[in-house]
Amino acid sequence: QQQQQQDAANKSTGVRTLAVAGKGFPGDQWGGLTQGSYSFCCPEGSDGAHYDGDGMTPLFSSLAMPNSESLVLPQDRVNHFGWTDVGWVGKQVAPELYEDMETNGSLWYGSDEVVAEWLPWILDGVTTKK
Repeated sequence: QQQQQQDAANKSTGVRTLAVAGKGFPGDQWGGLTQGSYSFCCPEGSDGAHYDGDGMTPLFSSLAMPNSESLVLPQDRVNHFGWTDVGWVGKQVAPELYEDMETNGSLWYGSDEVVAEWLPWILDGVTTKK
């Protein structure tokens, strides 16, 4: 029923939307930036420690866009940002997330394997609108 409501809302506006969420970064295990970011998105009074997400945005917040389709990425530990792509800045801003990318090769939304998850949704919309 929820999908039917989303489909109806998308048809009425003519705009398809997709909310994409990464997971694998619990707020209480990935440093101050992660926990603080989750806390900012969480209900009043929460410190963000008990939420999972992409290191910057908790799952529930990533998926909260009204009338959108949702995709929780199947890969574990998909980062919000490519911290290693900005060198020392990433290391200073998010040392735990940077280290995970550097050492373990964790992914981010722009990694080829992750793009392969959400790009077909976009391409499907382009080909069906012609």
